[in-house]
Amino acid sequence: MKAARSGYNGPMIESPAAYELRIDLDDLMDIETLERRKLWFNLVVDADLLLGELARLILTGFEWDEDHLYGFEVGDRVLAPPEFEIEEAETSDVELRSLITKPRMKFRFLYDFGARNWHTIRVRHILKKPPAGLSLPTCVESGCSWSEPVSVAYINKLIAENQPYTRGSSSG
Repeated sequence: MKAARSGYNGPMIESPAAYELRIDLDDLMDIETLERRKLWFNLVVDADLLLGELARLILTGFEWDEDHLYGFEVGDRVLAPPEFEIEEAETSDVELRSLITKPRMKFRFLYDFGARNWHTIRVRHILKKPPAGLSLPTCVESGCSWSEPVSVAYINKLIAENQPYTRGSSSG
């Protein structure tokens, strides 16, 4: 039997520079075989990235359009763009560094409140300094359980074309 993890007990990073996040599309199922499928990608992003900017990256990476409402659940908080006028939601205009409190933390993103396309976001790494030579944000890995994954180069091309806030090359 596997031992359960009790959570992270290590030292906190005072001033993170960047995060590596894994974004999974939850509850993806093959209609014909009823098999659960996995589709995901890993992003490295600046710690000062706004949650609303992360939403745009998720929409871009999964090739969702912006025709539907979306928002985040971070602990017991609901965060969404203010223009959506969701009664219980706080603004998504907050930096990731103010929300991410520990490594391996999880939070969720909901795209399309009708279809309820949930995504789980996991903090894989908290970085003290930006990775040398990478322009942030950038996709560093992707995966798919039923076919070849969408290429990292293709996701990064979409990010570059669709993100006006893409930061310059980091130096380390």
